[in-house]
Amino acid sequence: MPGACWKRREGGWIAFGRDLLHATGDRKAPRFIGYFRVSPSRWVKQPFDKQILGVESWLATTGDAELDKHRQALTLRVKNASAARVATAVLATLRGANRQLRHELADTMTRARDGLHRALAEHAEDKKLPREWADAFFRVDSESHSPPCRPIRPTDLSSRHEPRRPERG
Repeated sequence: MPGACWKRREGGWIAFGRDLLHATGDRKAPRFIGYFRVSPSRWVKQPFDKQILGVESWLATTGDAELDKHRQALTLRVKNASAARVATAVLATLRGANRQLRHELADTMTRARDGLHRALAEHAEDKKLPREWADAFFRVDSESHSPPCRPIRPTDLSSRHEPRRPERG
């Protein structure tokens, strides 16, 4: 329901603005302008952090009957919004750290894969296998590139645990 979503997002500022306008009777009244320099509907379109800072400054005001009617709801909204801002900042930091760890893991895995490929290539050279033999142990991502020899199957391994020479074809 769009109305409920809008009410949650605007944080009660509109209700306070409506009641304040009803009490002052004029958008140009100093009391109204003290809270809303622009119309409440435009005020809620400014950046969220700026809205929170504005409401925090309102809550520092004492002795305003209209504000006192909304003080509890506005205080709760500001408290929750401040907690959400902190949680968002913490989450951004954690996401950055996770991104860095993923890159480090990818680098480690790439080095390990390259080392394994070198070891297989050396084995192929020792056993006089085709130069491309080591490549058959690695998946090829590109559909246009076909592996130089057929994939190794478990039945290709002899009892000596040495790979057989792949068939050409």
